[in-house]
Parts: sequence; structure tokens; C-alpha cells
Amino acid sequence: MKTKTLFLVTNLLLFFFAGISTFFFVMVLFTDAINNFRMVLAYLPLYLTLILPIYALIAVNRIAKVESDNLKLRKIKINALVFGGISAFALIYGFINVFVSFGGNFLSGGPSKYFPLSFLVLDFLFALIAVYILFIFRSEKCEKEAAPQKGALKNVGGVLKTIFLLFALYFLGTFAFGFYSFDLSLEHVGGTLPVYLLMILPSLMIVANEIVKGYVLFEKQKFARFILGLSGLGLTLVLGVWMFIYMNAKPNFVVDALTASFPLDFAISINLGPILVLILSLIPGLYLTIAYLLPNYCPIYKRWRAKNDNPTK
Repeated sequence: MKTKTLFLVTNLLLFFFAGISTFFFVMVLFTDAINNFRMVLAYLPLYLTLILPIYALIAVNRIAKVESDNLKLRKIKINALVFGGISAFALIYGFINVFVSFGGNFLSGGPSKYFPLSFLVLDFLFALIAVYILFIFRSEKCEKEAAPQKGALKNVGGVLKTIFLLFALYFLGTFAFGFYSFDLSLEHVGGTLPVYLLMILPSLMIVANEIVKGYVLFEKQKFARFILGLSGLGLTLVLGVWMFIYMNAKPNFVVDALTASFPLDFAISINLGPILVLILSLIPGLYLTIAYLLPNYCPIYKRWRAKNDNPTK
């Protein structure tokens, strides 16, 4: 139980920092794109640094699902080497780039108040973490072992889950960074509040699903996830209807109150951001609900699954 709790807490911290990193990465890239990517090489170590928390989150969760201790240890070492290699490269490149692009000024500003010094410090800490992981597992021996082969459907599902995770992380970061820019004034609170809640709903569903898988008895997990899916769908629909009613009454409220959260909407004058957030919030609930109903109530799916589980029949 203590191990599960420690893993959950670690996962939550990684999830939060990965969300902030994703949002900051997109914002810096968006700003640089507007300026024809003039600073892309100067900001390369920044981009690499911001990728690392996202990489760590995905790697930790994939390693946790590996059943073989030998393969798990091998993956830990490989991912620690990759993580350390990226952070070391970003640190060296960033240090040299201070003198090439910023005239030796470690506090030139730009993407952040203390850029590039703050990111050099982060790269140094990330490199230390990688060295520490490799050090504590230095005496552990692991042998080459082929990972279990996954079907094409599972590979596609894994890619789609990763894409969904990146969107969820971005909007989690948007919500976190929005604390200094939230517009909850009486003029637009009726529209901004459901949008803010929809921003964090995908992340809350991911976390809640992990809690169910970690703490609910195995035989009760499917039904618990089904209830979670229905709850997520219901909450999403309520918030979505609320948002659209307000959007219909005041079509310009996104530009007036949410430009900091949806800069692209401001640039193209179309309210895509709130609609994307709504669609993203619907996905977890639909997935969990369908995953429960198909095996239990769909004869066609049952026959297809039986055929794939027993190809000789």
C-alpha cells in the first residue's frame, strides 16, 4: 500500500510539472512561430529542458506496467541514460549559447524572468537525477530480453493515448498558469468558470482512473471505472451546455476574457479553444463507458474478441 501511495504521489507531481512544461513549451513555440522562428536555435536548450518532465512522466508509467523485473530494470537504465543525455546536452549547449546568443548575460529575460539561468539550473538538476538513478542501480545486473509483442490495435491505442495525454497536460498547464490571468469578474464569470473547469477535467479523469486501478479490488475495477466514466460524461455535458448557453449570449467573451488562455482564438477570431476543451473532456468518459459496455453487451464485439483470443477456432 505504501508503494502504491508513493507511486501515486510521484505520478501526481510529475503530472503537474509536465503540464506546466507542456503549456510553456507551446507558448514559447507559438511566440517564436509568430516571429518566423528567429530564436529557435537560441531556445533549443529551453525546448529540450521542457520536454524532459513530459518524457519522465511517460517513461515512469510505461516502466510501471512492465511485469518482468529484468525488463523493468533494463528500461529504467535505458531511460535514465536518455534522460541524462538530453539534460547534459541541453546544459552544455545552453551554457555555450549564453555567450553566443545572449552576450554572456545569464539573466537576459524573454521566455522567463531568469532565462537562461533558470533552465541551466534545471538541466543540472535533471542530470543529477539521472546520475543518481544510474548509481543506485549500478550493481543490478540485467539481461537482454525482448519486450512482449503488441498487436497493431494496441500500438495505435498507445499513440492515441499519448496524444490525448499531451492535450490534457497542455490544458492543465493552461489552468495552472492562468491563476495570474483568470478573469472571474462579474462580467464574464458565467462563461469563464465552466471553461476553467473543463480545462482540468481531462487531467482529473486520468488521475481518478489511476487511483481506481491502484486502490480498488481487481474484480471491482471495471464497474468502478464505468461509474467514473458516467460521472465524467455527466459533468462534461453539464459544463458544456453551460458554456454554450453563455457563448450564444456573448459570442465575444473568449476574446474579451480568455485571450491569455487561448491566444490562437484571438489570432484567428474563432472560438476553437473552448470547443477543443469540451471534446477533450468527453473522451475519457466515453472511453471508460464504452470499454465497459462493449465486452458485456455487444455480441459482435464478443465474437470478435473470442476469435482474436482463440485464432485456431
